[in-house]
Amino acid sequence: MHCASLAMTQNYFQFEDVLYHQIRGTSMGSTFAPSLACLYMYQFEKNFILPVTNPFFNNIKLWRCYIDDILIIWQGALPNIDLFTSWINTLDPFLKFTAHISTTQVPFLDLLIHNVNGKLETDTYHKITDRNSLRRYDSYHPKALRDNLPFGQFLRLRRNCSSVHLFEAQACELKEKLQHRCCPTKIINSSYKRARNNHREALLESTMREEQT
Repeated sequence: MHCASLAMTQNYFQFEDVLYHQIRGTSMGSTFAPSLACLYMYQFEKNFILPVTNPFFNNIKLWRCYIDDILIIWQGALPNIDLFTSWINTLDPFLKFTAHISTTQVPFLDLLIHNVNGKLETDTYHKITDRNSLRRYDSYHPKALRDNLPFGQFLRLRRNCSSVHLFEAQACELKEKLQHRCCPTKIINSSYKRARNNHREALLESTMREEQT
């Protein structure tokens, strides 16, 4: 607990020529930050979101939170979501919530979740500000790492995309990005085929087993 207290109260950073002391919270990018955020949000949910005394309890059909990203499936009038957002922002002076509201699609973590005739479909979410930051194949990293990077990227798409159609569309974009980073066509094509031959259900099951261990 003493170490945790130090991590939350003894943080210093410099901006231009001024040295600042951060008096509350852990520093951004620290190893301790994600764990602290998850613990803090767990307590917040336990106190305010999950109890039946929550005035919007019956509207929240699904609440999933990971660090600072929350997915909510809402049942009820859309104007009430604004009331909920205003209410939730009064509960903790150190938390500020913003809402992205849509009846068709919303981003959550690295997923874009679509509502297609009442059925949820997913593919990989790319921010507008994203750029092609894939490691160049002609870099000085170990060859095994360079050869396996495309497969890992294709496998991520295979896991995230709920249909082969969505996977194929995003795989085409990834092929172009890899080509622009000097990756050989032979490696791109073989990595794509290996990933496509994986069953998505098996990939999701292996991810769930990893989370449970």
